Amino acid sequence: MKHAAVLAGLGRIGKNTLLINKTYGNMLMLGGVLTNLNLNSDLLAEELCLKECRLCIESCPQKALDGTTINLNLCRQI
Repeated sequence: MKHAAVLAGLGRIGKNTLLINKTYGNMLMLGGVLTNLNLNSDLLAEELCLKECRLCIESCPQKALDGTTINLNLCRQI
């Protein structure tokens, strides 16, 4: 659902692989509604992660983030 949220203009996927936006950061809960209505989407959100920022990658206790993906085998070892 996070990829659909990006296409709907709700935010961008950060280096931590989570959906983020300017107002709520990555503290978002997504839900979905199936419909056959023709709905207009919002404008796409601008890039929110700074290219040089690695805070989430370096603070991951399991070192499961590489900036584009997450290694779930490492992540779930906690």
